[in-house]
Amino acid sequence: MKARIDSNGLLLIYRFNHWKQQKCPYAFSSVHFGYCGDHCPQFGEPAPQDYPQYRLRVCNHLLEFDSIEDFRGNARAALGGL
Repeated sequence: MKARIDSNGLLLIYRFNHWKQQKCPYAFSSVHFGYCGDHCPQFGEPAPQDYPQYRLRVCNHLLEFDSIEDFRGNARAALGGL
């Protein structure tokens, strides 16, 4: 499974040949804050673990990915060779 954090800090997961923005199951607003992203205090930073897995803590859950792309800030960081 692949993940991407876009330039706005929102989480997208690659599923069924498409990048899908992830909605927050705990937020009930309709705009930006209804999505999973780094604006939330429960959103962790991507961390490389035992190769080839990368982990991201979100809402007290640990998600594992084959690769993570991070588009926040000026530079694009790729973890895992996307």
